[in-house]
Amino acid sequence: MRPNGSVDRDLKLVLPDQAEGLPVTVTVEATEEGLAEPELLFFEGALPGGAAASPDPQAPQGAPAGQSVIPLGQWNGHVRVGKVTVSGEGASRTGSLELSVVNRSGDPMPGLGTTLRILTGQDLHLAATVRPVYGYRDAAIAPYRTATQTVSFRVPETAVGGPVTIEAVDAGGSKVTFEGTIG
Repeated sequence: MRPNGSVDRDLKLVLPDQAEGLPVTVTVEATEEGLAEPELLFFEGALPGGAAASPDPQAPQGAPAGQSVIPLGQWNGHVRVGKVTVSGEGASRTGSLELSVVNRSGDPMPGLGTTLRILTGQDLHLAATVRPVYGYRDAAIAPYRTATQTVSFRVPETAVGGPVTIEAVDAGGSKVTFEGTIG
């Protein structure tokens, strides 16, 4: 782009029908040539269609931080691990869940910063260790907003329908444990 110039681009996104009217935050990383750190810009509004809801600056509430074991789907502090669903058959079964992380700071937060350890059965067999990436490695979460990422992993056939324990460990080493069933 020439100095003091501008460029317009149309971006097209495919969104599910149930997203109509929901609040949306768009993050733009503006980087000048030769600079290492981008300037982060956040734009908010509502997706077209449906009844528009205003963005809620309050972070979700749930179980008090520090509670020992949390049911899947509930909040603990700044993190929520959704229920585990399973697709596929036999040895190629895939589990998926949603990981949501709240940025309670007035500054952008680089990425989800959470590692998940997925343990199955009563004997806590380690099925997977996953470090989810939100968009790309250090994509920023807007101040006082929540980011959600779908996480997929392999599920042993024998674990389907049984108990699952998920440890969510943040970058500082704090651990929150969630429990539920697979499927």
